[in-house]
Amino acid sequence: MDAVVYDAPNLLHYANGEGKGKVIVVGKLFVLQDYAMALPQGSRWREKINRAVLALLESGETRHIRSKWFGDENSL
Repeated sequence: MDAVVYDAPNLLHYANGEGKGKVIVVGKLFVLQDYAMALPQGSRWREKINRAVLALLESGETRHIRSKWFGDENSL
Protein backbone atom coordinates (compact mmCIF):
# COMPACT_ATOMS: atom_id res chain seq x y z
CA MET A 1 0.00 0.00 0.00
CA ASP A 2 1.34 3.41 -0.94
CA ALA A 3 -1.17 5.74 0.73
CA VAL A 4 -4.12 5.88 3.11
CA VAL A 5 -6.68 8.61 3.74
CA TYR A 6 -8.09 8.31 7.25
CA ASP A 7 -8.81 10.15 10.47
CA ALA A 8 -5.77 12.34 11.31
CA PRO A 9 -5.54 11.60 15.07
CA ASN A 10 -5.56 7.85 14.39
CA LEU A 11 -2.91 8.16 11.69
CA LEU A 12 -0.73 10.43 13.82
CA HIS A 13 -1.00 8.10 16.81
CA TYR A 14 0.03 5.12 14.69
CA ALA A 15 2.89 7.02 13.02
CA ASN A 16 4.16 8.19 16.41
CA GLY A 17 3.89 4.73 18.01
CA GLU A 18 3.74 1.29 16.41
CA GLY A 19 4.36 2.68 12.91
CA LYS A 20 7.27 4.94 13.89
CA GLY A 21 9.98 4.64 11.25
CA LYS A 22 7.65 2.64 8.98
CA VAL A 23 5.14 5.30 7.92
CA ILE A 24 4.89 9.07 7.73
CA VAL A 25 1.87 11.36 7.70
CA VAL A 26 2.09 13.95 4.92
CA GLY A 27 -0.05 16.67 3.42
CA LYS A 28 -2.67 18.96 4.85
CA LEU A 29 -5.88 18.04 6.63
CA PHE A 30 -8.90 18.03 4.33
CA VAL A 31 -11.26 19.34 6.98
CA LEU A 32 -10.35 20.26 10.56
CA GLN A 33 -12.83 18.72 12.98
CA ASP A 34 -13.00 18.82 16.74
CA TYR A 35 -13.93 15.98 19.04
CA ALA A 36 -16.46 16.19 21.83
CA MET A 37 -17.86 14.26 24.76
CA ALA A 38 -21.56 13.65 25.15
CA LEU A 39 -23.15 13.59 28.57
CA PRO A 40 -26.74 13.04 29.61
CA GLN A 41 -28.80 16.20 30.01
CA GLY A 42 -28.19 17.70 33.45
CA SER A 43 -25.14 15.52 34.13
CA ARG A 44 -23.34 16.33 37.37
CA TRP A 45 -20.06 15.78 35.51
CA ARG A 46 -20.48 18.58 32.94
CA GLU A 47 -19.00 21.43 34.97
CA LYS A 48 -16.19 19.27 36.39
CA ILE A 49 -15.19 18.09 32.90
CA ASN A 50 -15.41 21.62 31.47
CA ARG A 51 -13.20 22.97 34.26
CA ALA A 52 -10.66 20.16 33.84
CA VAL A 53 -10.44 20.69 30.07
CA LEU A 54 -10.12 24.46 30.54
CA ALA A 55 -7.32 23.94 33.09
CA LEU A 56 -5.48 21.67 30.64
CA LEU A 57 -5.81 24.25 27.87
CA GLU A 58 -4.74 27.19 30.06
CA SER A 59 -1.72 25.37 31.47
CA GLY A 60 -0.48 24.26 28.06
CA GLU A 61 -0.73 20.62 29.11
CA THR A 62 -2.80 19.84 26.01
CA ARG A 63 0.27 20.57 23.85
CA HIS A 64 2.30 18.08 25.90
CA ILE A 65 -0.44 15.45 25.62
CA ARG A 66 -0.79 16.00 21.88
CA SER A 67 2.96 15.73 21.37
CA LYS A 68 3.16 12.53 23.43
CA TRP A 69 0.40 10.73 21.54
CA PHE A 70 0.47 12.33 18.08
CA GLY A 71 4.03 13.62 17.62
CA ASP A 72 5.25 17.06 16.70
CA GLU A 73 2.34 19.48 16.32
CA ASN A 74 4.01 20.92 13.23
CA SER A 75 4.03 17.53 11.49
CA LEU A 76 1.06 18.46 9.29
